[in-house]
Amino acid sequence: MRSKQNDSTLHTEQEIREFVSHELNNLRSTYDQKIAGLEEDLVDLADAFELQKSIHVADEMIPDEFVARIVAGEHPIKVYRTYRGLTQSALAQSCKIPQGLLSEIENRKKRGSIDTLQTIAAALKIDLTDLVED
Repeated sequence: MRSKQNDSTLHTEQEIREFVSHELNNLRSTYDQKIAGLEEDLVDLADAFELQKSIHVADEMIPDEFVARIVAGEHPIKVYRTYRGLTQSALAQSCKIPQGLLSEIENRKKRGSIDTLQTIAAALKIDLTDLVED
């Protein structure tokens, strides 16, 4: 038979075990909630990053030398194409138009249809209005 002191000690140990178990469960729950919140934040950040990539940057700063070329009368398509580091061939291929047509538009031998100009503007990541000349 156990003494009263041992029963009291065992009971206290049981209470401690229950307390520790309860606290561990609380910590696990809090941890799980924080992880879930961080996962949601990560998804939100990924969504924001993708949105930012897809938004047309209207406030893009074009270097002065390229602006000066447009002001001097060079065709905007040629200026933006070279600013983007594209050859005529690469831009034409991207737009699925003949390279000769692109050359004629850049040299003002042809104006290009609205559809063609919209396709070129999209490939250059600019607004169609950026290609409109006075």
